[in-house]
Amino acid sequence: MSESGQLKESHNEKEKELLSLRDIHETHQRESSTQLRDLEAQLKSSEQRVSDLNERTELSALTQKLEDKEKQSSSTTESLTAEIDGLRAGLESLSAQKEELEKLMDSKGDEPLMQIKLMDKINRASADTVALTEQINSLQHQLDSLKMKKSETESELDREKQEKSDLSNQIIDVKKALVEQEAAYNTLGEGTNRSTNC
Repeated sequence: MSESGQLKESHNEKEKELLSLRDIHETHQRESSTQLRDLEAQLKSSEQRVSDLNERTELSALTQKLEDKEKQSSSTTESLTAEIDGLRAGLESLSAQKEELEKLMDSKGDEPLMQIKLMDKINRASADTVALTEQINSLQHQLDSLKMKKSETESELDREKQEKSDLSNQIIDVKKALVEQEAAYNTLGEGTNRSTNC
């Protein structure tokens, strides 16, 4: 084969190689472009979710409201607990008085008038004991209900904070991936331009 033929063949080989490289670059560019669009859509979606979350819950106001509710709930819980403790102490005292009256009645069994008075006091003490017990049970029920609401409020607050944090992290990750993808896309574009110029 002549030198001219060899040069022509070499030139054809290089041209095929160049076309092959160009195809690879174009494929990479298309893939990068698609990934870029996907990432942009993902970023837009994440930002929309944050916007929706802020609009739907007005997170800052809700957080403040929940924290205020929690403080108020703690204060009411302490107040109810103190009231229940006071009533229980009163109930114990009343029970002790009733016991003393019953002992006194046993010892004064031969005095009918005294017995009637003591029985009246015992009946009143019994009625007071029942009323106090009902009051304690009612307050305990309120306290339990309040504790449950407080727990739900805390859970809601934690959920809102976690959701906002997760979305913020997701946006940061997508933005970072977007920057990396744009850099890769630009690098591929420069490589294709250089190949075309060759």
